[in-house]
Amino acid sequence: MIGLFFTSLFKHLNSRDIHAVEAKNGNLSDRELEVLEWTIRGLTAKETGEKLFVSKRTIDAHRKSMLEKFDANNTIEMVVKAIGWKIIKIPPEMLLDRP
Repeated sequence: MIGLFFTSLFKHLNSRDIHAVEAKNGNLSDRELEVLEWTIRGLTAKETGEKLFVSKRTIDAHRKSMLEKFDANNTIEMVVKAIGWKIIKIPPEMLLDRP
């Protein structure tokens, strides 16, 4: 069920729909916010690295750091917390599939 929710959510996202705001406690770097934005769009570490002109290992390091900062066990938990903490803002109309 949760997988279908995120699949539906991710397929509708584009650059105008995701707005990074100040991280909870201000502890995410600008680069981590960029990596988070691309992660939410469903890009792999390799694809994100290509977008940001860094290696996959660098992206993996950013993701690991964010998982620790979010106290998350996996990417889905990190994304849920990012939404809940308003680190990213997704317009309400993007949360539901409408005919």
